[in-house]
Amino acid sequence: MKNPYKVIITVFSAVALFLILYNIYIRVNDSVKTYVATEGRLRIEVPAEGYIIKDENVLFESENRIVSSFVADGERVSKGSLVAMIYNTDVDSETRSKLKNLNEKITNLEKLMENSGSSSVNDGHKLDELAKSKIN
Repeated sequence: MKNPYKVIITVFSAVALFLILYNIYIRVNDSVKTYVATEGRLRIEVPAEGYIIKDENVLFESENRIVSSFVADGERVSKGSLVAMIYNTDVDSETRSKLKNLNEKITNLEKLMENSGSSSVNDGHKLDELAKSKIN
């Protein structure tokens, strides 16, 4: 009978040789490539055309409305300031324009009265009468 140790060593050597040859075969004929993971940033750019829309309200003049702007395009304004008024009809805008002109005339007349030095009650009545005549 053969030596049992010799048989065990032969079987163990054959299995070890098979595993070594199998690993070499797998490494040489590997269809899946592997890479070592590294930390970094990935930037993907996609060229595209489009529009950028800001959150704003755009006012247009229409047939029934008139927009009266108080600031120029692109001018900076503070929060809560009046930028434009919308009138429902031409009459509203026309009336507003007449009122603005009238207030300017009243201011000019008051300045004239201050410069001339007259400040009597009769002068105030004259100013009221003049303003009423301008309204009608």
